[in-house]
Amino acid sequence: MKAMELISEAWATARAARGFTWFTAILVTVVVIIIQLTTGVVEAQRLETVALFTDGAYRTAAIIDNSGEGLLVAQDQAMTAKLSNVETAWLESTDFAVHNAAMVDHGAGSARFLMGDWAGLPIDLISGRWPTSSAEALLPVDVAQRLGFGGQGGAIVAEDGRQWAVVGHYASRHDRAPNSIIIPAPIMTPQTMDGGLGSDEPRWHALSLTVRELPQLSASLALARSLLGPVEPTDLAIERSDDAAGLSRSVQSSFIGFAEVITVGALVAAAILLAIVALMMGYARRQELGRRRALGASQLMIVTLILLQETEVVILAGLAGLAIGAGVSWRMSGVAPQPLAMLALLVAVTCGSALAQLPAAVAAGWRDPVRVLRTP
Repeated sequence: MKAMELISEAWATARAARGFTWFTAILVTVVVIIIQLTTGVVEAQRLETVALFTDGAYRTAAIIDNSGEGLLVAQDQAMTAKLSNVETAWLESTDFAVHNAAMVDHGAGSARFLMGDWAGLPIDLISGRWPTSSAEALLPVDVAQRLGFGGQGGAIVAEDGRQWAVVGHYASRHDRAPNSIIIPAPIMTPQTMDGGLGSDEPRWHALSLTVRELPQLSASLALARSLLGPVEPTDLAIERSDDAAGLSRSVQSSFIGFAEVITVGALVAAAILLAIVALMMGYARRQELGRRRALGASQLMIVTLILLQETEVVILAGLAGLAIGAGVSWRMSGVAPQPLAMLALLVAVTCGSALAQLPAAVAAGWRDPVRVLRTP
């Protein structure tokens, strides 16, 4: 019998055995839908995790000068900012107290000098403008309210009498961004930029940097640390979200592992049921298959016919399950299934069902037709 004739005969047989065909079709459709929905939900959670761990807080770290000896200088910020993986870098001085020049009774706030690309800082300007000189300051919104700065104007004054005009208010994007009153550092002299600590240069406390991608953080920190020259390890400390990259990989691995367990479990359960159905169908059709053998059909033809019958049903049911599952998954999780993943699932279901039904097909093909036809 030719290939097309076998395919046509298998389909005619599948239509005739409606009970077995419908059971197989519904089972395969449900299994494929379950796997599609599980995959969609897990992929949505994985993407949320990726987005969470790409937040600026995880991509930002700081090198802290614990010695108080001025180990950090202005040129360190300039060199760190030039690293290819670094998105932005800034220096912050040690804290000093300031208060509202017009309303001293509102208490004091913490201020720092800052050196870096202000437009690239992980902060958002809420009102006013960016400072343009070391005589101006930018206040966090909460500090501005606490110190009595209702609008954009006003001035802050330090205990030594230095004064700065308030030109705007800002909000930090995360907890590793600047969060105190910030003032542009005074313009450095050439001697200071060469590495010396001039009288006008603030004493820098922390060099912060934000990398473009989380996996680049450790390497960028090590490189920035090496630019500082030979320094005692205890004099510098690193502040970062510990093992953020490892935690991200672990969470994603857990999601993927969960999806794999559900997928394998559903496929194994479906394969067992399909194997049982194939055995039942082979037994119910034993006389029909016996007559075919008696009329000259080979054992291989019988096996092929049984496998084709079920495979055709499985492919059609699988396609229906993929279409339904993809639509429902898109509505529920907003994740579009990948065509290659859908094709891989269809191939896995088809091959798995064929393997599950192979023992029953072989048993039916090798059954003695004479004994079958003699059995009432």
